[in-house]
Amino acid sequence: MIKPQASKSTVICINAKAIILNYDAFAVQLFGYKPDDLVGRDLAVLLPPELVIANPAKPVEVAVKHQNGDNILCLLTVTPFDFAGQQHFNCHFQCEDLESQGVDPATNYSGLLDAVLENVNVGVLIEGHSHEIDFINETYCTMFQKKALPLFLVGENAAKEIKEGQALFVDAQQYLDFHVECLRNQKIAQGYTLEKKDGGRYSLSYIPLMQEQKLGEMLCSHMWVYSDITEQKCIEKIHELQSEELQLLARQERALGHLMQLGLDATEKNQYFSDVLKLLLEEVPWIDSTASGEIFLLGLEDGAVLERLVSSNAVHNKQSLNGVIVLADYPHWPEVSAGTIIYVDTLSPQYLIPLVQKGEAIGVVVINLQADYSKSLLHHDFLTQVVDTVAIGIDRRESTVQLIRAKDEAE
Repeated sequence: MIKPQASKSTVICINAKAIILNYDAFAVQLFGYKPDDLVGRDLAVLLPPELVIANPAKPVEVAVKHQNGDNILCLLTVTPFDFAGQQHFNCHFQCEDLESQGVDPATNYSGLLDAVLENVNVGVLIEGHSHEIDFINETYCTMFQKKALPLFLVGENAAKEIKEGQALFVDAQQYLDFHVECLRNQKIAQGYTLEKKDGGRYSLSYIPLMQEQKLGEMLCSHMWVYSDITEQKCIEKIHELQSEELQLLARQERALGHLMQLGLDATEKNQYFSDVLKLLLEEVPWIDSTASGEIFLLGLEDGAVLERLVSSNAVHNKQSLNGVIVLADYPHWPEVSAGTIIYVDTLSPQYLIPLVQKGEAIGVVVINLQADYSKSLLHHDFLTQVVDTVAIGIDRRESTVQLIRAKDEAE
C-alpha cells in the first residue's frame, strides 16, 4: 500500500453506469494512467464502483489501483449531480499520508468543501495562482450557459473563461475591469451587481485564497462567486413601486382634504373656482410645475358656448377664441356634459374635468399636462373624487345664493 507524502487531489467524473467521463492531468500524476487509457472505461479499473455509489458525500478511505499495480491510499468523497437529465457522480480523490499527520480521515474536510461548492445555489469558479481553472461548479455552468460538464473545464485558462462570460452582460468592459482590479488588489470584494442583456441581474463577489508553501512562499488563488439576484431585484422594485404608490396616495389624500376645506370656506363662486384651479396645479403630486390650467363655464345667455372664467397663465386652450369655446365645435363636450372625465392624448396632453352642479355639468376644468405625462388609472380615480368634492363646494355656494335671494325677496 502506497501512501504519498505530498498531498495531491483530483476529481474524476463518472455516469450512472460507472463509465469514466473525464480524467485530468492531476489524475495522471496520481494513478499513472493516461486519459486515453481510462476515458470511456469502467471505474472498476481503479476501484470497485460500489464504493462510489454507496457513499455519496461521505468521506471514506479507499485503495486505488495504480498503473504499476500498487494501491494508492486516498480519501474519497462522492457528489451525485444531474446533467442533461442523467445522474452523474463527481469522485474527489485526496491522496496524502493522513495518519502520519495525526489526522483522522473521517474528520478531514477538504473533500467535503468541494462537495459543498458543488451543491450551493451560487456559481463558483476558483482560479489557481497560475490562472488555470482549479474548480468550477454546475451552477456556474448553468448561469453561463456552458454545454460541457464542469470538470471538463478544470485546467482551462481562467482569463479566457471570464472573457467569454462578458457576452452575457450589458457593460462587458466594466465586468472585465472588475476582475482586473480584484486580481491586482487581492482583497475581498462583495456585491458587485452585473446587469445581463436579458434583463437579469447577477451579484459577483471575489475572495482571495492565500496558501502558504513549505518554504514560506505565499501563493494566491482566486474565488469568483456569482449569485442570481434577478428575483431579489424584482421584489425590491415591487416594494419600491408600492412605497411610491403609498406616498402618492397620501399626497393625493392631503390635496383632497384641502379641496374639501376650500368647499367649506365662505368664498364667492368665482373665487372658489380660482382657488380650486390653483390647488390642483400646486398640490396634486403627478401634475408637473410646468403644467397650466383653465376653467370654462357655460354661457349664461344661451348655453351654446363655454366662457373662460380663470386661467393659470397665458397658455390658453387652442380651441378658445378670445376666451370663448363654441360647443358645436367642441367634440369633447358631449362626454364632459355627461359627467365623464376625458383624457386627451396629444403632444400636449390634457385632462378635461367636469364641473357639476346638482347633477348637471356647468363647465369644465382644463389641465394642460407636461409632455412626458404617463396616464394612470390611479390618477383617473383621484380626479373622480375631485369632481365629487368640487361639486359639494359648488352646491353649497348655490344653496347660499338661493337662501340670500329668498331672504331678499321675503323682505
